Amino acid sequence: MFQQELMDFNETMLGNFMRSAIFSLMLVAGRRLVYHPQYFQLPSL
Repeated sequence: MFQQELMDFNETMLGNFMRSAIFSLMLVAGRRLVYHPQYFQLPSL
């Protein structure tokens, strides 16, 4: 019982951490896109 609750708690913590990490990456990428658009231009083939 307690172990199951602990596992759910760990999964929730991991989910929250992953969500905030992805959000931070998107925020940094968006900021870089605003300030340095040339970084995100696709190379012309």
